[in-house]
Amino acid sequence: LQDRVHRDHIAEVFDFGRWEGRSFEVNEEIDGGTLRDLAGLAADLEGLRSIVREIASVLESFRDIGLRHRALNMNSVRVRSRDPLDLVIIDFDAARLSDLDLDVEPVTTINVYTAPEAVMGGVTAASDWWGLGMIVLDLVTEGRCFRDVNAQVFLIHTLSNGAPIPDG
Repeated sequence: LQDRVHRDHIAEVFDFGRWEGRSFEVNEEIDGGTLRDLAGLAADLEGLRSIVREIASVLESFRDIGLRHRALNMNSVRVRSRDPLDLVIIDFDAARLSDLDLDVEPVTTINVYTAPEAVMGGVTAASDWWGLGMIVLDLVTEGRCFRDVNAQVFLIHTLSNGAPIPDG
């Protein structure tokens, strides 16, 4: 993956292999926090735009190689640096490479960031863009839109009625 996606978008892998019969991987430590730690930056329109631009750049690079992250959420976006803003995607456990427009394979984790088509077992490049949209909704509402929400009920409602966009 690292040779196909620019280092700006993922944690650098320093080494991997097997040791005493166990697999290992040594990654760059991304210790600037998660996207949730940037809530203050997202409070103004330009800060929100910079976050969206940064994640969109990552998703475009994923699209170019057919990578579907399939689990994009507030915790899978890490902050490499704040000034200049540099965001990195982590947690590729559910990710898949695909040459198809639509993959029919169930996602392993369903939450409020999961795209409607993924709930039904279909995943496209647009599924990760849905995740970005839900991240923006979470940032703009400072998490209020998902507070005390049952993820399964939310997704059933979303499948039936679309995503709830708050007034204002």
